[in-house]
Amino acid sequence: MKYLNTDKLIQVGDKVILANSPGRIVFVIEDDSYSPSYPKTVWEHLTRGFGVELENGDLFHFHLPDEDLEPI
Repeated sequence: MKYLNTDKLIQVGDKVILANSPGRIVFVIEDDSYSPSYPKTVWEHLTRGFGVELENGDLFHFHLPDEDLEPI
């Protein structure tokens, strides 16, 4: 899966900006890639998409890339 309007793949650990808030990618289900804080056993039930954790601790799950999500 790629960031919207780019050729850059979305990968666990990527630093991002989501609606002007800094965060990072914490899991990418299609790649079977999960950070230690977000293990597969907890998140695989979502079946697709990726997770973004903001610096304030908020977690967002997306099925597809969003126009408000930008890689840093």
